Amino acid sequence: MKLGVERATKKAKADVTLAAATLAAVGGMVVFAQPAAAITCEATKSGDGRSVSATCTDIGRFDYFRAKAICVDPHGSKWTMYGPKKSSGQTSTVKCGDNVNVGVYQAGWELIETT
Repeated sequence: MKLGVERATKKAKADVTLAAATLAAVGGMVVFAQPAAAITCEATKSGDGRSVSATCTDIGRFDYFRAKAICVDPHGSKWTMYGPKKSSGQTSTVKCGDNVNVGVYQAGWELIETT
C-alpha cells in the first residue's frame, strides 16, 4: 500500500514539474517576444512662447501621453501645466495662461502607461 502512494506522489510531482516547465516555456516566449518600436516624441514651444505642443508616435495601444509645460512669471515663480491625454500620432497642447507676461520655461511631454 505504501509503495502505491509513493508512485502516485512521484507521478504527481512529475506532472507538476512538466506543467511548470510548459508554463515557463510559454512565459519565455512572451517575455522574449519581438521588442516594440521605439517611442518617438517631440515637444515644441509656440512662436509666442506661451504654449507647448507635443506629439508622440509608436506608444502602446492603451498608453497615452500629454504635453508638459513648466511655466514662469516675471518674478521667477515656476509651475507645471499639462495638456490633455492623447493617443499615438495625436497632438496635445497646453497653454501657460492668458497673461502675456507668463511664458514657457521648459517644454516637454509625459508618457502615461496603463497597466
